[in-house]
Amino acid sequence: MLKLFSLMKQKRKMSLRQKLKRQMLSVLRKKLKMMQLSQNLRKLLLSQKMNSQMMKTQALAEFSQTLTMKRTRQIRDNKIEEEERLNLGNWPLGYFSYFQSQPQSQQLVQYLIHQIPVA
Repeated sequence: MLKLFSLMKQKRKMSLRQKLKRQMLSVLRKKLKMMQLSQNLRKLLLSQKMNSQMMKTQALAEFSQTLTMKRTRQIRDNKIEEEERLNLGNWPLGYFSYFQSQPQSQQLVQYLIHQIPVA
């Protein structure tokens, strides 16, 4: 009887140990799975961050290109305006329009315009 009792006790200990081992393995598996999920999540977040940075860079490049095109167009228009203003075929008109744009010489231009005889 005593032997039977000790065998049952030993078996119970073994089953408790096995149960504990199973629980530990289960916990370890869950931890491993969580680590893998967190790594996958990190990879996903990193790829989204990189995509976001690429989109920002692309938008910035397009904006910069647009600004450059506008500035180039403005410079070209200014050159054309300057050439028209200093057009040698229409020298007096270009001369007066140039001086009319200068505030310090506006009175002089008004005086000169009034001095031109009207035909």
